[in-house]
Amino acid sequence: EIHASSDSSAQQILNIIDDINKITPIANLRWSILHIDAASVSTLERMKVLGVAYGVQDRLYFDGETLVKTFGAEHARSAPPLKTAIDIGVMVLGGTDAPAVGPYNPWVSIRWMLDGKTVNGITIRGPEEIPSRADTLRIYTQNGAWLQFSEDERGSIETGKLADIAVLSHDYMNTPVEELNQMTSLLSIVDGEVVHAGAPYSNLTP
Repeated sequence: EIHASSDSSAQQILNIIDDINKITPIANLRWSILHIDAASVSTLERMKVLGVAYGVQDRLYFDGETLVKTFGAEHARSAPPLKTAIDIGVMVLGGTDAPAVGPYNPWVSIRWMLDGKTVNGITIRGPEEIPSRADTLRIYTQNGAWLQFSEDERGSIETGKLADIAVLSHDYMNTPVEELNQMTSLLSIVDGEVVHAGAPYSNLTP
């Protein structure tokens, strides 16, 4: 995992990765570049060709206005270009960058991915870069498992995989976006064992 806040930094990193790839193919190593607030299409296409994943955090939820002030509103409309990256076929990974930037709560980040608004309620990212709810959930589940080479064990609820399940307080697919950050787990199961139980599952408290 390599950090690059700007597109120009990412291009320089990709130049180096490209040189490495000519000697030792890296596609199966699942390398990733983190942040790239407003990655260009050319950068994302290069990442796709090299098999480099795109790690996205919600730091712009807390500091998006600074990006607008520094680079302009048009630049910030595609910060980050989630829908474009998914359409190109880049593996997009979700995170919170905690504790450096914000809380660990993934639902804060997921809400931000789906509405493009800062903590102050100001819309920064344009609607053309808003992913679907299903894609956003994959960013935080299946895609994260892929990065760890554990997609055959976790990341989705399927026969033969670990029973890592959260029973949520809200219906993720239908709850208003602005309420998603209030999502909590009523029941958490890890590898088939209950590790957290709230009402109405208090009788299952470990």
